[in-house]
Amino acid sequence: FFGRAMFSDTLLLAFSVAAVLGYVAYAQTHSWPAALGGAVALALAGLVKLPAVLLLGPLAVIAWLHRGTSWWRDPWYVAAPLAAIGAVGLW
Repeated sequence: FFGRAMFSDTLLLAFSVAAVLGYVAYAQTHSWPAALGGAVALALAGLVKLPAVLLLGPLAVIAWLHRGTSWWRDPWYVAAPLAAIGAVGLW
């Protein structure tokens, strides 16, 4: 009976979608709360399941499409995901 078990895949999917949407919103509006929300959602997704690290690929594509080759100069595209991954590493 699976009614008593918690499925972490549902939380991983929810936090993953929230992370991607947060960074897409940041790319469109340059709003730091959107980027912060994306970083927090990325950290929570990583804390739920470690394969959430694979979200760095789509986030890098979003950054590259938005800023081109200068995406690494934007701290919200570099420091925030690294801080989220660091939080997962500390856990």
